[in-house]
Amino acid sequence: DKKVLFFMPHGYGPCRQGQYYIMLQEVIKDLKLENVAVLTMNEEASFDDLGKDFFRRGWIALMISDVLTDIYNALLAIAEDKISALKIFDIEWKKIEAKIELGVEKEIFNQLKSSADELAKIKLKTKLKDAKTISLIGEIYVRKEEFSLGGIIEELAERGFVVRTAPISEYIYYSNYLLKKKKLDEDYSLFDKTKIILKDKFQNFLERKIKRALSKSNLVPEEMINIDETIAYSRNLISEELVGEGILTTGLALREILDHSCGVISIGPFNCMPCRLADSILNNEMTLDGKHKHSPFGENGYNPELKNLPFLYVETDGSPFPQIIQSRLEIFMMQAEETDNKMKRRH
Repeated sequence: DKKVLFFMPHGYGPCRQGQYYIMLQEVIKDLKLENVAVLTMNEEASFDDLGKDFFRRGWIALMISDVLTDIYNALLAIAEDKISALKIFDIEWKKIEAKIELGVEKEIFNQLKSSADELAKIKLKTKLKDAKTISLIGEIYVRKEEFSLGGIIEELAERGFVVRTAPISEYIYYSNYLLKKKKLDEDYSLFDKTKIILKDKFQNFLERKIKRALSKSNLVPEEMINIDETIAYSRNLISEELVGEGILTTGLALREILDHSCGVISIGPFNCMPCRLADSILNNEMTLDGKHKHSPFGENGYNPELKNLPFLYVETDGSPFPQIIQSRLEIFMMQAEETDNKMKRRH
């Protein structure tokens, strides 16, 4: 006797995201399901459809989820006793989840601090800053979705690589960015723009507060999302007028490599146009020269022995990855290992 809502955001531009919620509605109609509907929010309103309180609580939950994903990935790779470490993580996650459900902000942040203290007690093989790190970027759905990832994170962890996953919250910030720059609606008023600027600053405040608390675990850095910097890396490669993830994927790959990671994996759904566009560009630009050329900071003293930088694009449709992808992943890991060694000799 339950009433069920499927939550599926939608957007526009060269992406199937605008079709997902329509397809869900068709499935519900074809199956003649009763008391089942689709709840959809619009990226052009920066997902603010249900009011400030709902958005605030949703933003806190989403940001915590993004940070905890990276903490989990770090434990997979560098915990001395992985089984014990993941049990502690699971216990702390359930405590955090319970506080999020209650919705009392003070209690949520107190729990984050308490959980960070418990996670900090876990013995590690190496400090996070010394670990080999891979950046996982790409399409917003599949980069965080276990089924689509097909065990890539676990395989990398077995080889000692900590995976930094591009956060879902990055895309919310990108929606804010588009509104501030009037890329979505020419009739957007000065009042509307002022509101989105204030909202963006408030989101930034909550992000810093969450990351400051959880960084005490020593399993994740206190590092802020910076859409302006990401787009600065790709501005000369993709027009900002082409709205979608292509510009984010391209910019983030060039931003992350060498500064935060020794290799980049981009993952996308089968035949995803923005992902394929980013792949075609990055196959040419993921070099030391490309990093220097597109960096808004200019040359940065990287080891000149570095030439081609490890990059792997993977398409997924949920099926087990074929042998050719497994072989490419193996080659990628060897290249990333070599790059990590050269990065540590940069000076």
